[in-house]
Amino acid sequence: MKKLIFVLFSSACLGQTDQYKQILLTKKIGKEVRSYSRGYGIFTDARTGKTGIVDSLGTITFDYPFKSEISLLWKDRFVLKAKSGKSNGKTAVINAQGKEIIPMDLFKFRTWENKDRLIYTRQGRDCVYDFNGNEIIPFSEKIVFGSENRFFVKNNEVWTIYDFSGKKVSDREFSDDLRFYKGRTYLTKGEKSGEVIDNNGNTLSMISNHNVDNINAFPYLITLDASKERYGIIDEKENVIADEIYEQAFVGREYIYLTKDDKVSIFSKKEGKLYNLDYHYVNPLFNGLFKTSQDQKNPKTAVVRLDGEVVFPKEYDRVEGLTISGDKYLYLRKEEEEEILDKDLKNILNSDEYGIEKYSQIL
Repeated sequence: MKKLIFVLFSSACLGQTDQYKQILLTKKIGKEVRSYSRGYGIFTDARTGKTGIVDSLGTITFDYPFKSEISLLWKDRFVLKAKSGKSNGKTAVINAQGKEIIPMDLFKFRTWENKDRLIYTRQGRDCVYDFNGNEIIPFSEKIVFGSENRFFVKNNEVWTIYDFSGKKVSDREFSDDLRFYKGRTYLTKGEKSGEVIDNNGNTLSMISNHNVDNINAFPYLITLDASKERYGIIDEKENVIADEIYEQAFVGREYIYLTKDDKVSIFSKKEGKLYNLDYHYVNPLFNGLFKTSQDQKNPKTAVVRLDGEVVFPKEYDRVEGLTISGDKYLYLRKEEEEEILDKDLKNILNSDEYGIEKYSQIL
Protein backbone atom coordinates (compact mmCIF):
# COMPACT_ATOMS: atom_id res chain seq x y z
CA MET A 1 0.00 0.00 0.00
CA LYS A 2 1.30 3.47 -0.92
CA LYS A 3 1.19 6.02 1.84
CA LEU A 4 0.45 9.61 0.87
CA ILE A 5 0.67 12.56 3.23
CA PHE A 6 -1.03 15.69 1.92
CA VAL A 7 0.24 18.86 3.55
CA LEU A 8 -0.41 22.37 2.30
CA PHE A 9 2.24 24.93 3.20
CA SER A 10 1.54 28.64 3.33
CA SER A 11 4.18 31.29 2.70
CA ALA A 12 2.34 33.35 5.29
CA CYS A 13 3.23 30.71 7.93
CA LEU A 14 6.92 30.99 7.07
CA GLY A 15 6.72 34.77 7.35
CA GLN A 16 4.97 34.43 10.72
CA THR A 17 7.81 32.18 11.95
CA ASP A 18 10.38 34.90 11.22
CA GLN A 19 8.13 37.49 12.83
CA TYR A 20 7.80 35.33 15.95
CA LYS A 21 11.60 35.01 16.09
CA GLN A 22 11.86 38.82 15.91
CA ILE A 23 9.60 39.10 18.95
CA LEU A 24 11.60 36.54 20.96
CA LEU A 25 14.92 38.20 20.15
CA THR A 26 13.53 41.66 20.93
CA LYS A 27 12.55 40.48 24.41
CA LYS A 28 15.90 38.78 24.97
CA ILE A 29 18.22 41.67 24.01
CA GLY A 30 15.95 44.55 25.05
CA LYS A 31 16.23 46.27 21.67
CA GLU A 32 13.81 46.19 18.76
CA VAL A 33 14.71 43.50 16.23
CA ARG A 34 13.04 44.90 13.12
CA SER A 35 13.88 42.03 10.78
CA TYR A 36 15.02 38.40 10.98
CA SER A 37 16.07 36.07 8.17
CA ARG A 38 18.50 33.20 7.57
CA GLY A 39 19.75 33.01 11.13
CA TYR A 40 20.33 36.71 11.83
CA GLY A 41 18.29 39.62 13.06
CA ILE A 42 18.93 43.34 12.67
CA PHE A 43 18.13 45.49 15.69
CA THR A 44 17.73 49.23 16.18
CA ASP A 45 18.17 51.32 19.30
CA ALA A 46 15.21 53.71 19.05
CA ARG A 47 16.88 56.26 21.34
CA THR A 48 20.24 56.57 19.54
CA GLY A 49 19.43 55.32 16.03
CA LYS A 50 22.30 52.82 16.27
CA THR A 51 21.91 49.43 14.61
CA GLY A 52 23.47 46.01 15.05
CA ILE A 53 23.27 42.30 14.27
CA VAL A 54 22.04 39.49 16.53
CA ASP A 55 22.21 35.76 15.80
CA SER A 56 19.42 33.23 16.28
CA LEU A 57 20.56 32.46 19.85
CA GLY A 58 20.28 36.10 20.91
CA THR A 59 24.01 36.84 20.85
CA ILE A 60 24.80 40.34 19.62
CA THR A 61 27.51 39.77 17.03
CA PHE A 62 27.94 43.40 15.97
CA ASP A 63 26.89 46.75 17.42
CA TYR A 64 27.84 49.83 15.38
CA PRO A 65 28.81 52.75 17.67
CA PHE A 66 27.18 55.51 15.59
CA LYS A 67 23.78 56.18 14.06
CA SER A 68 23.49 53.84 11.10
CA GLU A 69 21.43 51.55 8.92
CA ILE A 70 22.10 47.83 8.36
CA SER A 71 20.40 45.60 5.80
CA LEU A 72 20.87 41.93 4.89
CA LEU A 73 22.68 41.43 1.61
CA TRP A 74 23.23 37.66 1.26
CA LYS A 75 23.55 34.83 3.80
CA ASP A 76 25.92 36.31 6.43
CA ARG A 77 26.75 39.46 4.48
CA PHE A 78 25.27 42.85 5.32
CA VAL A 79 25.31 46.42 4.05
CA LEU A 80 26.25 49.03 6.65
CA LYS A 81 25.44 52.70 5.95
CA ALA A 82 26.85 55.21 8.44
CA LYS A 83 24.63 58.19 9.29
CA SER A 84 26.93 59.96 11.72
CA GLY A 85 30.55 59.99 12.86
CA LYS A 86 33.63 60.32 10.67
CA SER A 87 32.18 57.84 8.13
CA ASN A 88 28.86 59.68 7.79
CA GLY A 89 27.28 58.99 4.38
CA LYS A 90 29.62 56.11 3.55
CA THR A 91 28.79 52.45 2.92
CA ALA A 92 30.52 49.14 3.62
CA VAL A 93 29.79 45.44 3.12
CA ILE A 94 30.37 43.58 6.39
CA ASN A 95 30.04 40.07 7.80
CA ALA A 96 27.95 39.19 10.85
CA GLN A 97 30.76 40.20 13.18
CA GLY A 98 31.11 43.64 11.58
CA LYS A 99 34.34 42.94 9.72
CA GLU A 100 34.52 45.09 6.59
CA ILE A 101 34.50 42.81 3.55
CA ILE A 102 34.30 45.77 1.18
CA PRO A 103 35.73 48.82 2.98
CA MET A 104 33.70 51.84 4.03
CA ASP A 105 33.60 54.38 1.21
CA LEU A 106 31.30 56.53 -0.91
CA PHE A 107 29.98 53.96 -3.38
CA LYS A 108 26.77 52.59 -4.83
CA PHE A 109 26.14 48.95 -5.71
CA ARG A 110 23.91 46.56 -7.63
CA THR A 111 23.45 42.84 -7.07
CA TRP A 112 21.74 39.86 -8.70
CA GLU A 113 19.40 37.83 -6.49
CA ASN A 114 21.06 34.78 -4.85
CA LYS A 115 24.37 35.44 -6.61
CA ASP A 116 27.46 36.54 -4.68
CA ARG A 117 28.45 39.26 -7.11
CA LEU A 118 28.25 43.00 -6.63
CA ILE A 119 28.72 45.78 -9.19
CA TYR A 120 30.53 48.51 -7.28
CA THR A 121 30.24 52.10 -8.55
CA ARG A 122 32.54 54.88 -7.41
CA GLN A 123 33.28 58.21 -9.07
CA GLY A 124 31.33 57.20 -12.19
CA ARG A 125 33.21 53.94 -12.84
CA ASP A 126 32.25 50.33 -12.17
CA CYS A 127 34.02 47.21 -10.98
CA VAL A 128 32.82 43.81 -9.70
CA TYR A 129 33.46 42.19 -6.31
CA ASP A 130 32.38 38.89 -4.85
CA PHE A 131 30.98 38.84 -1.31
CA ASN A 132 34.37 37.91 0.11
CA GLY A 133 35.79 41.23 -1.08
CA ASN A 134 37.72 39.80 -4.04
CA GLU A 135 37.87 41.96 -7.15
CA ILE A 136 36.40 39.98 -10.07
CA ILE A 137 36.44 42.64 -12.82
CA PRO A 138 38.59 45.80 -12.46
CA PHE A 139 37.23 49.31 -12.86
CA SER A 140 35.71 49.93 -16.29
CA GLU A 141 33.62 52.61 -17.98
CA LYS A 142 30.42 50.72 -17.23
CA ILE A 143 29.36 47.23 -16.10
CA VAL A 144 25.84 45.77 -16.11
CA PHE A 145 24.33 42.36 -15.37
CA GLY A 146 23.54 40.49 -18.59
CA SER A 147 22.01 37.49 -16.79
CA GLU A 148 22.54 35.35 -13.70
CA ASN A 149 26.02 34.37 -15.00
CA ARG A 150 27.07 37.07 -17.47
CA PHE A 151 28.21 40.70 -17.34
CA PHE A 152 28.41 43.25 -20.12
CA VAL A 153 31.52 45.38 -19.66
CA LYS A 154 32.07 48.67 -21.48
CA ASN A 155 35.55 49.95 -22.32
CA ASN A 156 36.60 52.27 -25.12
CA GLU A 157 32.90 52.79 -25.98
CA VAL A 158 32.24 49.10 -26.83
CA TRP A 159 30.60 46.32 -24.81
CA THR A 160 31.98 42.79 -24.37
CA ILE A 161 30.69 39.71 -22.50
CA TYR A 162 32.27 38.44 -19.27
CA ASP A 163 31.34 35.47 -17.09
CA PHE A 164 30.96 35.61 -13.30
CA SER A 165 34.56 34.51 -12.75
CA GLY A 166 35.71 37.69 -14.49
CA LYS A 167 36.79 36.02 -17.74
CA LYS A 168 35.98 37.62 -21.11
CA VAL A 169 34.12 34.87 -22.98
CA SER A 170 34.13 36.43 -26.46
CA ASP A 171 36.05 39.04 -28.43
CA ARG A 172 32.81 40.04 -30.14
CA GLU A 173 32.00 43.69 -29.57
CA PHE A 174 28.54 45.24 -29.19
CA SER A 175 27.30 48.80 -29.47
CA ASP A 176 24.80 48.24 -26.62
CA ASP A 177 24.50 46.02 -23.58
CA LEU A 178 22.00 43.15 -23.82
CA ARG A 179 19.99 40.86 -21.53
CA PHE A 180 20.08 37.08 -21.83
CA TYR A 181 17.19 34.76 -21.03
CA LYS A 182 18.03 31.06 -20.73
CA GLY A 183 21.40 31.89 -22.22
CA ARG A 184 20.06 33.63 -25.36
CA THR A 185 19.07 37.04 -26.64
CA TYR A 186 17.88 38.62 -29.89
CA LEU A 187 20.01 41.24 -31.60
CA THR A 188 18.02 43.42 -34.01
CA LYS A 189 19.85 44.27 -37.23
CA GLY A 190 17.15 46.27 -38.96
CA GLU A 191 13.61 45.98 -40.31
CA LYS A 192 12.66 42.28 -40.24
CA SER A 193 16.23 41.18 -39.65
CA GLY A 194 18.36 40.14 -36.71
CA GLU A 195 20.03 37.19 -35.06
CA VAL A 196 19.66 35.00 -32.01
CA ILE A 197 22.93 34.79 -30.08
CA ASP A 198 23.98 32.76 -27.06
CA ASN A 199 25.64 34.17 -23.95
CA ASN A 200 29.09 33.55 -25.44
CA GLY A 201 28.30 35.79 -28.41
CA ASN A 202 27.82 32.92 -30.88
CA THR A 203 25.12 33.18 -33.57
CA LEU A 204 22.38 30.55 -33.22
CA SER A 205 19.96 31.76 -35.88
CA MET A 206 19.79 34.46 -38.58
CA ILE A 207 16.45 36.15 -39.32
CA SER A 208 15.91 38.09 -42.55
CA ASN A 209 12.15 38.34 -43.16
CA HIS A 210 10.30 38.62 -39.83
CA ASN A 211 9.94 40.98 -36.90
CA VAL A 212 10.81 38.84 -33.88
CA ASP A 213 8.87 39.66 -30.71
CA ASN A 214 9.91 36.85 -28.33
CA ILE A 215 12.63 34.17 -28.40
CA ASN A 216 11.85 32.52 -25.05
CA ALA A 217 10.59 29.36 -26.78
CA PHE A 218 13.72 28.96 -28.94
CA PRO A 219 14.19 27.16 -31.34
CA TYR A 220 10.68 28.57 -31.94
CA LEU A 221 10.22 32.33 -32.15
CA ILE A 222 7.16 34.57 -31.79
CA THR A 223 6.83 37.03 -34.66
CA LEU A 224 4.76 40.20 -34.87
CA ASP A 225 3.10 42.03 -37.74
CA ALA A 226 3.25 45.44 -36.07
CA SER A 227 0.93 47.10 -38.60
CA LYS A 228 -1.89 44.67 -37.75
CA GLU A 229 -0.77 43.82 -34.18
CA ARG A 230 -0.96 40.12 -34.98
CA TYR A 231 1.35 37.34 -33.83
CA GLY A 232 2.70 34.17 -35.41
CA ILE A 233 5.38 31.50 -34.93
CA ILE A 234 8.49 30.56 -36.93
CA ASP A 235 11.30 28.10 -36.23
CA GLU A 236 15.02 28.89 -36.05
CA LYS A 237 15.35 28.41 -39.83
CA GLU A 238 12.53 30.93 -40.37
CA ASN A 239 10.00 28.33 -41.51
CA VAL A 240 6.45 29.59 -40.76
CA ILE A 241 4.58 27.43 -38.25
CA ALA A 242 1.67 29.78 -37.49
CA ASP A 243 0.68 32.75 -39.66
CA GLU A 244 0.57 36.20 -38.10
CA ILE A 245 -3.18 36.16 -37.47
CA TYR A 246 -3.34 35.83 -33.67
CA GLU A 247 -4.28 38.60 -31.25
CA GLN A 248 -2.03 37.43 -28.42
CA ALA A 249 0.85 35.00 -27.89
CA PHE A 250 2.08 33.55 -24.57
CA VAL A 251 5.13 31.34 -24.09
CA GLY A 252 4.90 28.54 -21.51
CA ARG A 253 7.32 25.82 -20.45
CA GLU A 254 6.03 23.20 -22.91
CA TYR A 255 3.58 25.12 -25.05
CA ILE A 256 2.97 28.38 -26.87
CA TYR A 257 -0.57 29.73 -26.45
CA LEU A 258 -2.17 31.79 -29.23
CA THR A 259 -5.57 33.48 -29.00
CA LYS A 260 -7.92 34.68 -31.73
CA ASP A 261 -11.64 35.51 -31.63
CA ASP A 262 -11.90 34.28 -28.00
CA LYS A 263 -10.48 30.87 -28.92
CA VAL A 264 -7.10 29.43 -27.96
CA SER A 265 -4.65 27.49 -30.11
CA ILE A 266 -1.76 25.58 -28.54
CA PHE A 267 1.59 24.84 -30.14
CA SER A 268 3.37 21.86 -28.60
CA LYS A 269 7.14 22.44 -28.65
CA LYS A 270 7.77 18.73 -28.14
CA GLU A 271 5.55 17.64 -31.04
CA GLY A 272 6.13 20.70 -33.23
CA LYS A 273 2.38 20.77 -33.89
CA LEU A 274 -0.40 23.35 -33.54
CA TYR A 275 -3.76 22.40 -31.99
CA ASN A 276 -6.93 24.51 -32.20
CA LEU A 277 -9.29 24.28 -29.21
CA ASP A 278 -12.85 25.44 -28.82
CA TYR A 279 -12.17 27.21 -25.53
CA HIS A 280 -11.39 30.78 -24.49
CA TYR A 281 -8.22 29.73 -22.67
CA VAL A 282 -6.67 26.70 -20.94
CA ASN A 283 -3.98 26.04 -18.33
CA PRO A 284 -1.68 22.98 -18.37
CA LEU A 285 -2.00 20.26 -15.72
CA PHE A 286 0.25 17.30 -16.67
CA ASN A 287 0.59 14.53 -19.27
CA GLY A 288 -1.12 16.58 -21.97
CA LEU A 289 -4.11 17.47 -19.78
CA PHE A 290 -5.46 21.01 -19.50
CA LYS A 291 -8.12 22.74 -17.42
CA THR A 292 -10.35 25.21 -19.21
CA SER A 293 -10.87 28.75 -17.98
CA GLN A 294 -14.03 29.80 -16.17
CA ASP A 295 -16.11 32.49 -17.82
CA GLN A 296 -19.34 34.43 -17.34
CA LYS A 297 -21.32 32.04 -19.53
CA ASN A 298 -20.16 29.01 -17.56
CA PRO A 299 -18.26 29.47 -14.26
CA LYS A 300 -17.29 25.79 -14.29
CA THR A 301 -14.09 24.08 -15.45
CA ALA A 302 -13.44 21.10 -17.72
CA VAL A 303 -10.39 18.87 -18.26
CA VAL A 304 -9.42 18.35 -21.90
CA ARG A 305 -6.55 17.03 -24.02
CA LEU A 306 -4.62 18.83 -26.75
CA ASP A 307 -6.74 17.30 -29.48
CA GLY A 308 -9.91 18.63 -27.82
CA GLU A 309 -11.00 15.35 -26.22
CA VAL A 310 -13.09 16.09 -23.11
CA VAL A 311 -11.74 14.02 -20.22
CA PHE A 312 -14.02 15.60 -17.60
CA PRO A 313 -16.93 17.84 -18.66
CA LYS A 314 -17.21 21.55 -17.89
CA GLU A 315 -19.02 21.09 -14.59
CA TYR A 316 -16.28 21.26 -11.94
CA ASP A 317 -15.79 24.11 -9.47
CA ARG A 318 -12.06 23.50 -8.94
CA VAL A 319 -9.39 21.58 -10.85
CA GLU A 320 -5.72 21.51 -9.82
CA GLY A 321 -2.62 19.51 -10.69
CA LEU A 322 -0.57 18.26 -7.71
CA THR A 323 2.94 16.82 -7.45
CA ILE A 324 3.52 14.61 -4.40
CA SER A 325 6.78 12.69 -3.90
CA GLY A 326 7.49 13.15 -7.60
CA ASP A 327 4.16 11.68 -8.74
CA LYS A 328 1.38 13.61 -10.49
CA TYR A 329 -2.17 13.81 -9.19
CA LEU A 330 -5.34 15.59 -10.23
CA TYR A 331 -7.64 17.26 -7.72
CA LEU A 332 -11.31 17.73 -8.70
CA ARG A 333 -14.10 19.39 -6.77
CA LYS A 334 -17.75 19.55 -7.79
CA GLU A 335 -19.96 21.16 -5.17
CA GLU A 336 -19.23 19.08 -2.02
CA GLU A 337 -17.76 16.12 -3.87
CA GLU A 338 -13.95 15.84 -4.06
CA GLU A 339 -11.64 13.47 -5.88
CA ILE A 340 -7.89 12.96 -6.14
CA LEU A 341 -6.85 11.03 -9.23
CA ASP A 342 -3.49 9.43 -9.97
CA LYS A 343 -1.71 9.66 -13.34
CA ASP A 344 -4.03 6.94 -14.67
CA LEU A 345 -7.03 9.05 -13.57
CA LYS A 346 -7.99 6.56 -10.88
CA ASN A 347 -9.60 8.00 -7.74
CA ILE A 348 -7.19 7.21 -4.89
CA LEU A 349 -9.52 8.46 -2.14
CA ASN A 350 -11.57 5.29 -2.52
CA SER A 351 -8.70 2.94 -3.35
CA ASP A 352 -7.19 0.18 -1.23
CA GLU A 353 -3.84 0.77 -2.94
CA TYR A 354 -3.28 4.05 -1.08
CA GLY A 355 -3.27 4.96 2.58
CA ILE A 356 -3.85 8.64 3.17
CA GLU A 357 -2.52 9.62 6.59
CA LYS A 358 -3.49 13.27 6.36
CA TYR A 359 -5.43 15.27 3.83
CA SER A 360 -5.76 19.04 3.89
CA GLN A 361 -8.59 20.40 1.79
CA ILE A 362 -7.58 22.76 -0.99
CA LEU A 363 -9.33 26.09 -0.56
